[in-house]
Amino acid sequence: MKYGIREISDLDDWTLLGAYDKCGQAERLRKKANAHEKFNDDKKKMEFPPINPEFVKMKNEIEKELKKRNLI
Repeated sequence: MKYGIREISDLDDWTLLGAYDKCGQAERLRKKANAHEKFNDDKKKMEFPPINPEFVKMKNEIEKELKKRNLI
């Protein structure tokens, strides 16, 4: 699987750690967005879209590579 234009397994350690951090940042932003009133107000409640399954797959692959390299 690729992160950007490069295979996850081809990323150097620092780039791999940065990619993992960016995934965490994206999850925190998503959590913050989910708390917005338009998704929680009973009068005008909108359905919060599900997380992109490709994002989850990519994050899992990054975690797997980090564990393989003993970085986490």
